[in-house]
Amino acid sequence: MLSMSKHLASETRECGYLNNGQLSQIIYFGAYSIEDITFEEKVLVQARKTRFELMQKGFLGDAFCAGATICSNCNACIPIRINVSKFKFSARQKREYNAFDDAGGDYFLKESFFESEMYELFKKYLTHRFPNSPMHDYEVDTLRGVILSKSHLLIMVNNDYDFLGYAEIDQYEDECSLDFVVYDPDHADLRLGSIAFIQAIDWAQQNELTHIYLGPTNDTSALRYKRYLSGLECFDGEEWVDYDPKIHRTGPDYRHLIEKLGLPAPA
Repeated sequence: MLSMSKHLASETRECGYLNNGQLSQIIYFGAYSIEDITFEEKVLVQARKTRFELMQKGFLGDAFCAGATICSNCNACIPIRINVSKFKFSARQKREYNAFDDAGGDYFLKESFFESEMYELFKKYLTHRFPNSPMHDYEVDTLRGVILSKSHLLIMVNNDYDFLGYAEIDQYEDECSLDFVVYDPDHADLRLGSIAFIQAIDWAQQNELTHIYLGPTNDTSALRYKRYLSGLECFDGEEWVDYDPKIHRTGPDYRHLIEKLGLPAPA
């Protein structure tokens, strides 16, 4: 199943979630390296297929590939996904969406595209929401490549069609991933992060998708909110199971998983 997967790169960087200077080692696997991506459909289809195969095995989706976190003394990041058939909107989510709608908010999905204002909003959002994120190093061409590697872009606007935010969605067959949400912190009162989740899930339900991959959750303020979504599953190192935050407190041992799956070990 993972025959197209190859080791693409490894990097050591400061953790973007724990504000303590802790270093994380990230190992990336995929079908193509970034130098091979030309945004031609035939290339991206195989890249997307391999990426989803890896996410099905517990790896964390990235731009054109999927990664494994191998951190000394820490495996706090737990891969999670939503089982779309089990998801139920909460009363709070319905209130948040109604407030967004009453304020004149709207959204639409399109095939991925890139405009310069997306980069400007990305930098503003990171400064407000994730001041220690390694993504501050992204140049405009890096973000352009990340966005164009996805199949869809969810755009949020107000009734004057002012640009409020966007979310990257990638679909392969009957699954998708919600990879990153960016919104204008000046409109934080509209709960745009939550609204993007609601809109993506609604779209997945309407299109009869089975799962939405959400990356990791852990006990940091940046990711803790994901724990409270309904229909949540986590990868326990062997398989996807119903997520219980009282039981599932750590992520998989990726060294063991890489060896078990027969993936090429990094040099």
